[in-house]
Amino acid sequence: MKKNILIYIIGIACVVTVSLGCAKFWGKGALTIESFSSISNTKRALVVLFPGFGGEGIYYEQQGCIEAMRERGFDADILILNLKPRIYIENEIIEMMKTEIISPAKALGYKHIYLVGISMGGHGVLLYVTKYPEDIDAVLILSPFISGPRQTNAIIEAGGIENWEHCPFVGWDQACRLWQALKVYTSDPERCSNIFLGYGTEDVFVKECRVLAGLLPPEHVFTVPGKHNWTTWKKLWIIAMDYFKVLKAERMKQQKTQ
Repeated sequence: MKKNILIYIIGIACVVTVSLGCAKFWGKGALTIESFSSISNTKRALVVLFPGFGGEGIYYEQQGCIEAMRERGFDADILILNLKPRIYIENEIIEMMKTEIISPAKALGYKHIYLVGISMGGHGVLLYVTKYPEDIDAVLILSPFISGPRQTNAIIEAGGIENWEHCPFVGWDQACRLWQALKVYTSDPERCSNIFLGYGTEDVFVKECRVLAGLLPPEHVFTVPGKHNWTTWKKLWIIAMDYFKVLKAERMKQQKTQ
């Protein structure tokens, strides 16, 4: 059941309609949103889905991701973002998310906020959670683009991110800063346990995914044979949703016994 709950959320941040995005700050059409209301309509949990580099988040719905969540009883409001690709490249995603989504959601009373990103969307998710870790309960990233091969190879040659210090002379500064932020973020065991990663073993970004996987609890890493496409991501999505369903049941059981 769809419901434009974001009319209220975005309205707090800037006076524009959802269909136009927040032109005042980021350019016309830079951000548009499709929303799905929770079953209970309690505004307790919010899940934000970041698109890949193409910028169209509607694939989450078309590929059955929303349905898979509902089938497993996940009662949360869901926001699908559509973003201009430059928002990722120019590093505007962090403050856009803070201003247009996260702060307004907290003002509306959401207690738990989760971020999900695929491919370049995973890059955006990691940028945000490493800058504002206190805002987010957990993140799920599938086949994330983190950096190009220069940065990744420099980390591998150093013997891992723990030993890596300097960015390559020629490299994308934003990607290097992200790895540096991840090095700090994952050094905190509690925060590290908030990242869940999935990727295909033949993915174009498999090298950087494996570097990141080495920093996470093993049970938080999901892999399947596959490449960088929705065939792989749908399999990973189901695995992740099944895992979260079991995890949710275990936590509820623990709460009852306390």
